[in-house]
Amino acid sequence: MCGILGVYLPEKGNLTDAETKDILRDLFLLANRRGNEAAGIVLADRERIVVRKEAMAAKLFVKSTKYQEIVSHFLDQAKPGSPLAVIGHARLVTNGFQHKSDNNQPVTRDGVTLVHNGIVVNAEFLWRTYNATPATELDSEVIAMLIARHRQEGNSLTEAIEMAGSELHGNASIAIVSALDEGLWLYSNHGSCYTLVSDRAAIFASERLILEKIRRKHQAIFKNFPVDQAELGRALPLHERFAVSLLSNEHCTEGSAIVSGRYRKLEDLSDNLQLARDRLRRCVRCILPETMPFIEFDEQGVCNYCRRYQPMQTAGKEAALRAVQPFKRRGAAADSLFMLSGGRDSCYGLHYAVTELGLKPIAYTYDWGMITDLARRNASRLCGALGIEHIIVAADIAWKRTNVRKNLFAWLKRPVVGMIPLLMAGDKQYFYYAHTIRRANRLPVTLVSENPLELTRFKAGFCGVNEGSKRIFEIAFRDKVKLLLYYLRQYGLNPRYLNSTLVDNAFAFAASYFLPHEMFHLFRYEQWEENKVVTTIIDNYGWETDPEAKSTWRIGDGTAAFYNYAYYTLAGLTENDTLRSNQIREGMLNRDEALALARAENEPRWQSMEWYAKTIGFNLVEALATINRAPKLYGNKAANLSAPNAFMNRVQEL
Repeated sequence: MCGILGVYLPEKGNLTDAETKDILRDLFLLANRRGNEAAGIVLADRERIVVRKEAMAAKLFVKSTKYQEIVSHFLDQAKPGSPLAVIGHARLVTNGFQHKSDNNQPVTRDGVTLVHNGIVVNAEFLWRTYNATPATELDSEVIAMLIARHRQEGNSLTEAIEMAGSELHGNASIAIVSALDEGLWLYSNHGSCYTLVSDRAAIFASERLILEKIRRKHQAIFKNFPVDQAELGRALPLHERFAVSLLSNEHCTEGSAIVSGRYRKLEDLSDNLQLARDRLRRCVRCILPETMPFIEFDEQGVCNYCRRYQPMQTAGKEAALRAVQPFKRRGAAADSLFMLSGGRDSCYGLHYAVTELGLKPIAYTYDWGMITDLARRNASRLCGALGIEHIIVAADIAWKRTNVRKNLFAWLKRPVVGMIPLLMAGDKQYFYYAHTIRRANRLPVTLVSENPLELTRFKAGFCGVNEGSKRIFEIAFRDKVKLLLYYLRQYGLNPRYLNSTLVDNAFAFAASYFLPHEMFHLFRYEQWEENKVVTTIIDNYGWETDPEAKSTWRIGDGTAAFYNYAYYTLAGLTENDTLRSNQIREGMLNRDEALALARAENEPRWQSMEWYAKTIGFNLVEALATINRAPKLYGNKAANLSAPNAFMNRVQEL
């Protein structure tokens, strides 16, 4: 999520002004990866609270003239011997448009000033309960309101913070200063807050790694002092030595599905295409159509994917407990890294790892700008309820979204089905940062809970690569080269791809196919059952679904509705067809049930695509019309596509 940070000096003079500025700058620069869409700072002593915030990345914020002037002036004016508290924020936008100043942090209300990392899921409920009106769009404001209310009732600030924390639902970390109270407080419910206290100063940040880097650089101040994790659920005022404070929780908003009138013509076109898709030959056992790459039907009409399918084997919980035993550590220390997307399978996997296997992971999410608020809220719910530290690595989201837009415009110039994955290239650094975070935190293993039935072999297949029984990242080296050559050929055929996205796209390919993917797969031990997965996370954590979607799969991925529309329109199948086909082979669904589910799930998700278009910055109606006009792998020219050579020749034509 966002990054919070700060410095507390029991007396001005414990550090020189230059040392204070250097430490603050380093904290902001290291927090930048957790959120780089806005930044802010609060400086407080016995007489003043000064606040500054800007809609710019933290790394730019600390270089700005205003920041340097405010910090220098404040330190110059502070009286020797006076305690100083500084808190800062690096924002990853969730609620509230960042270019509106009030929607950035720090937040000030009723004498309470705070910075907040996380999402408050029940903010709207709390505003109604206390008959109060927010002045901003930030869920964080409700925390300041609650603390101020409890403080006004005669409670100490420590008590007020803990009382407010008990009312919040979700996952957050907060640092607080108050006009009525001298000092700095921290409160957390999930562990994303660490402190480093020496005999001269105290600092805090959202990640242990940040403070360890500060300690190495500023050894004269912090050498030989430990980095500690804040105690969950307790306000932390350290007034005798240094006062520090933190808070954690979650946030939720209701959504509704509305099909806009301007999509009626597109709906009609989609209905006409559906008639052609309905005529596609399908396997008589599963539901894969003749446009599936490398598909072959035998005399009975059964496809080669069904004939060669090996049922999934799971080792069971006892085997999982034995397998994870070497990773477990005594005490509160984390023992693993968990890759958390906010989707249904990763959320269930986190639940299983903690409650069934007794692991103590650090959750990790890579936010490249296409994770929806719904996914962020769901990840926050799980981490808050389970008391799990959550590290979010935020890319330069504005840059990432610009890259997606450039890749999309290039693809629309020549909409080739094999190049659709380029629209998702920006998220592949997910693997790189997982590797670096695990090593940096000295964790022995990375946990992942990918559904083994969600294999989408057509994505590489449309590039002429047959994955066989392997996962896409495990294909042979020669197939990786073949895939690369396919992409290079498409770049040559469409010069629009030759733009500033080249470096990011190349990094994505390298992270996907040449970095090690050594992970502990939980669903190799626990059988994946859709109803069990969904029921568990909804009943236990209030996991949120998308009212527009017919399925709970891919609802946290902002790109999925668009790219599945493209696949369905151009090739007559989507991820839903492959998932439901695998469920048939596992005996979880019959063919009629699978056909009905896939048909419903493949309907266009207009609202999700609207979000995607608005976020990236393109005209959705024009883009979808371009896709509808593009050549298809079915229809009048779809005859005899069931023969692999004929099929791949047709792919090359298009």
